[in-house]
Amino acid sequence: MRISGIGSSGATTAQLAAAMASVESGGSSSSLSNRNNNPLNLIYVGQPGAVLGDGGFAKFSSYDAGLQAGLSQINLNVTRGTSANGLPTRTLSELIANSWSPASAPGNSQASTAAYIQQVAAATGIDPNAPLSTQLQTTSGTGYQIPSISSPINAGEAGSGLDLSFLDPGNGNASEGLFLALLLAGAGLVWALSD
Repeated sequence: MRISGIGSSGATTAQLAAAMASVESGGSSSSLSNRNNNPLNLIYVGQPGAVLGDGGFAKFSSYDAGLQAGLSQINLNVTRGTSANGLPTRTLSELIANSWSPASAPGNSQASTAAYIQQVAAATGIDPNAPLSTQLQTTSGTGYQIPSISSPINAGEAGSGLDLSFLDPGNGNASEGLFLALLLAGAGLVWALSD
């Protein structure tokens, strides 16, 4: 599968997140990431708007809230250059191996981590060993900055105003292949991930 809409200036953080979410879910509507509304399988550490979910991962009230938390975590890791444990996250390989899917984590192996890196690199065109800060672009192409796909969800607010329920692979579209689309707030750019 390859994400469409990636120009020569590089992938956006939202495209990177979509590729990672595809690997995390394995295309299953009953995956841990889907059950927890946590497409990037963030471990629960008291994130705003999250509770402890299945498997020790964060559980969010909506897919949109979980996706925004994942985008924020990618941004944090890339901009500071390290994971929460101080391990480097400057490249795609480092980001996945040192933060998202370390081989030392339960159920993981060197082979599964390497496969994760290769699947995301293939889907996004990101060089796994080059600095992410030079490869990730905003939709305007002006350089790396914090992405946003929706307005923040404030306490007492009914929702974010952006319905991403169509991202649920269990909605009947799975038979036609995995199709993910994100509407980037303010940009009016729609992109798709399909196989």
